[in-house]
Amino acid sequence: CTTATDWAKWIAVRLAMGALPDGTRLFSEATAREMWRPNIIVGSSPGPTAELPGRAIASTYAMGFQVQDYRGERLISHGGGSPGGISATVLIPGRNVGFAVFSNAEESFLLRTLRSGIADILMGKAGFDWIADSKRLEAEGNAKSIAAAAEIDAKQAAGAPHPLTLGDYAGTWKDPWYGDILIERRGEGLWLSFSRSPALQGPLEPYDGATFRTRFPDRREEDAFITFAIVDGRPVTATLKGVSPDIDFSYDYQNLRLTRT
Repeated sequence: CTTATDWAKWIAVRLAMGALPDGTRLFSEATAREMWRPNIIVGSSPGPTAELPGRAIASTYAMGFQVQDYRGERLISHGGGSPGGISATVLIPGRNVGFAVFSNAEESFLLRTLRSGIADILMGKAGFDWIADSKRLEAEGNAKSIAAAAEIDAKQAAGAPHPLTLGDYAGTWKDPWYGDILIERRGEGLWLSFSRSPALQGPLEPYDGATFRTRFPDRREEDAFITFAIVDGRPVTATLKGVSPDIDFSYDYQNLRLTRT
């Protein structure tokens, strides 16, 4: 799809359970239903309240779609994003309506406001001030993030010295799933490079003892802690995790298990 008109046609096909305007089918009704059948429980809660009118009792994941209850009705959605923009497509099958939002800004609260606000209008349940609520949540989140960043920097400043020389950490490190990560000496410090991710390259700084942290020059990328396991005076394995508590779920550093080659 290249235009909003194209995407609207796709929404119409989805709501028609695979039927095209000329009466033919892109896919069967059985396939359409299977794509919306929940496979994974993402979350659950006691349900909506006056302060949280959109909170789902059950949020699930189907085949590429999130399926949940929203204000007592079934809501099906899919979100997307790339550097510089995010989007959401929302279907309300019981009302045979759907819409999409495409934003040229990585503003999750903007997307939340539009997604929920438009859904409320289409369902005839407008009244909650999603703009004010999202601004409140954004302010609270920013305050927590700033405090967390200050705490991380303070811990680095007070961190214990690393137990080996910097050269001892240099070498090629391999994860069975990802592949190679290279650590090398550059100038007075270390430089880390993810072999398959050109943007994930930058200084590797001592943080606290055998834990180091990246500081990628491309600030769109999420930094990582890397903690080395020292055996008989040399680092032999390492694990990673994101530095920021707000890190996007797609940065699955925590799944890497590095072994020195």
